[in-house]
Amino acid sequence: MDRETARALNGLNAVFYRTHAASFSATRRAAWHGWERLLALPEMQTLLGGGAPLPTGAADADAPRAEPLVVLDVACGNLRFEKFLAGHAGARPLHIYAVDNCPDLAEGAPDDALSPRCRLCFLNLDVVDALIEGSAASDLEAPQAHLAVSFGFMHHIPGAQVREDFLAALLSCLRPGGVAAVSLWRFMDDSRLAAKARAITAPFADARNLALEKNDYLLGWQDDTDIVRYCHHFCEEEIARLADVAATRAGAQLANRFEADGKSGRLNTYLVFKRPA
Repeated sequence: MDRETARALNGLNAVFYRTHAASFSATRRAAWHGWERLLALPEMQTLLGGGAPLPTGAADADAPRAEPLVVLDVACGNLRFEKFLAGHAGARPLHIYAVDNCPDLAEGAPDDALSPRCRLCFLNLDVVDALIEGSAASDLEAPQAHLAVSFGFMHHIPGAQVREDFLAALLSCLRPGGVAAVSLWRFMDDSRLAAKARAITAPFADARNLALEKNDYLLGWQDDTDIVRYCHHFCEEEIARLADVAATRAGAQLANRFEADGKSGRLNTYLVFKRPA
């Protein structure tokens, strides 16, 4: 994809989330089913030390001290995953580095989003812009992480090469033995979403001379089709390619793959990687 188109698509997404931050966040409160499956995986249980919840009535101050789990979340949104993880990390402290270019989403998180055991550092960064300009990894001001995640984001990255660059950059933020997980949205497998995407994409892209790539679409929000977001649908061929990129560019192995979320239970494909210790 040419840089001008990539910048234009990223600009559409920035306007979309600034405009719809409140209503979008209001529909994004519950944890994804895929996160529950993720935390049940052996590699995640090892990372969390079993993930045992605090005993009923136990106060955080009474919990045994443990090494903090360093977490990097790129495109953290309204901190839903952080709240979910805090409820499953047992007594282990969390040092979370949350990255997003829409502070309104993070600021709209519930007051009880994080427990006292969590230390949150928020970085306001347009990762897609950094990727387009070739500096994403150096702009992520966070220590090497035990866990690096990015959910609901990769479909917003314009261009196959840039998506590969992002995955390599995310995996480069892992410490030895660390685990990374990403979700890949497959919205064109949903007939309702597919119909909406097809109705909007061609007229909008043609009117603005956007040179889209294969499986690139535009989607509105609720009844608003004037302010749209760029979304990419992931096919099996690209998913396999991303797994190869993880191994060849970042030395990380695909540890697990599964499908979850949506009414079908297959709307997202999750890829879970592990960096050798």
